Amino acid sequence: MLDSGILLPDPRPSAEGLGTAVTVAVPVKDRPEELARCLAAIAADSPQVSILVIDDASADAGRVASVAERVGASVLRLRHPHGPAGARNAALRAVSTPLIAFVDSDVVVQQGWLTRLVADFADPSVAAAAPRVGALHQHGGTITEYEARHSGLDMGPRPGLVGAGRSIPYLPSAALVVRRGLVQDEFDPALTIGEDVDFVWRLADRGWRVLYDPAAVVLHDHRVEVLPFLRRRITYAWSIGLLARRHPQALPAVRVEPWSVLTLLMAGSGRRWGLVACAAPLAVRALRTRALLQKHTAHPTGLAAQLTYRGLTGTARGLGHAVRRAWSPLLVPLAWRSRRARFVLAASVLTAAVDEGVRPRHVPVKVLDDLLAALGTWGSCIQHRTVRPLLTARARQLASPPSTGSAAPVMPFASGPANQQMAAAISSGLSSRSSGC
Repeated sequence: MLDSGILLPDPRPSAEGLGTAVTVAVPVKDRPEELARCLAAIAADSPQVSILVIDDASADAGRVASVAERVGASVLRLRHPHGPAGARNAALRAVSTPLIAFVDSDVVVQQGWLTRLVADFADPSVAAAAPRVGALHQHGGTITEYEARHSGLDMGPRPGLVGAGRSIPYLPSAALVVRRGLVQDEFDPALTIGEDVDFVWRLADRGWRVLYDPAAVVLHDHRVEVLPFLRRRITYAWSIGLLARRHPQALPAVRVEPWSVLTLLMAGSGRRWGLVACAAPLAVRALRTRALLQKHTAHPTGLAAQLTYRGLTGTARGLGHAVRRAWSPLLVPLAWRSRRARFVLAASVLTAAVDEGVRPRHVPVKVLDDLLAALGTWGSCIQHRTVRPLLTARARQLASPPSTGSAAPVMPFASGPANQQMAAAISSGLSSRSSGC
């Protein structure tokens, strides 16, 4: 159940032994004001924890050192810029504690974040854990408010396992706690963007658990000026092509459940027979799921209906995401002449606005956000010569535990093919969604 992500432990945080368990590493290049704010919050929350500032060849090294000295942090000065990945790798090699907590200099940690995440490592198969990343500024202009509600760094209120194809597909490294012994899994310095996603996926591929724990919270100083906001959105999307080359199965435009897709196609055909016939695929899907569950629950019909509904709505959300963030460069030109293309685009925007709680005045920003992501995705695909992020893939069914090799001591999955089939049915009902970055 743990391996499938259906159940998650709920650890009891404790500050006892925190100072010997973890070191906080803050990579920075210039930005002394942001660094001072970041270090002050870390020191206030965890005064017993050592802080290491990795100065990635800042222009004013003396000022960075002075800021670090105020809170008793040590400084590791890099003579030449190594980038975010290289700076984090330098920290991995420099500290000696079992855990290392990476915190970006534009982050302000909140009370108890570190004790909560460190508690997650009581499970020896956990390799990394991350908090929820909120917005430092909640009110202001339109972009400020939009970022506070819809930032790509905020993975939402629900905890879960992280990995390609899961409901939480990736984690940002704005704040990330890592089991330091995994030195073979350093950040790739060749990546200037997406290095955190690549790092997390490599851990998950080797069988380690990566946790998202929103009970721990940090705040990020989002880019809210127009040009920085636009550049950042395109930059995020530009990593997709390169990541798809490194992880070929990780970044389809959408992961779909076939019976749900067939239902949606029939319902959206615009014909009367389609509205009637769309019930048939749903019924088949529900009956197949019920057959897997009937020996394991007293209410197989109700549970099968719930999972079928989740599969349908998850596929609908995923297809809408793909329309906005992968296929819109093709559909927008067609919309000038095709009523159906206009309907598909409008429906995807409307459903996203309702599903994600986008306020009416933020809808234009949402449309711009999605369009920039689509353009960045296409540009990245062209640059790295791949079309995988533009194609669909079948929703993964976790019918067996992930391969762990000999490194990760992962708890065995419930034994027996019947239990595995039941977990596969449950997982398939939860995993039909997009996994784009």
